[in-house]
Amino acid sequence: MARSLRQRILLGVAVAGLAVAAYLFARAGREGRIPDRYTIEGVCLKCEQEARITFDATNPQPFECADCGERSVYEWMYCFECKHRFVPKLVKRPDQPPQFPMIPVCSDCGTQRVGAYLPIDPEQEPIGDHPLPEMP
Repeated sequence: MARSLRQRILLGVAVAGLAVAAYLFARAGREGRIPDRYTIEGVCLKCEQEARITFDATNPQPFECADCGERSVYEWMYCFECKHRFVPKLVKRPDQPPQFPMIPVCSDCGTQRVGAYLPIDPEQEPIGDHPLPEMP
């Protein structure tokens, strides 16, 4: 009889634990939504003005420049090797504006150790900017 009671108690604890885990998982799913708007630091390749752009996730680069009105604002990238900001050489695609390559590389040193430029990141202190690419 004691063994049966012990098994029932362990089963109850296991069921309660699963219920708590399911609740926490469901709650985390609601809070961990993918954002639908992003903000980038960019630069216009036509007029060379810098811009902070907040955009809808369905709206791809390039973005419209507030100064010249052209759709030529691209995101600044940061090279962790040479410590410069840059815009990678763009790739022309049929019936689309020029886009970033699938794997961006630094326009000067050629490394793939690059990422989006985030001015709030203390590890991203640029020592300068590489020349901007031409629009293809």
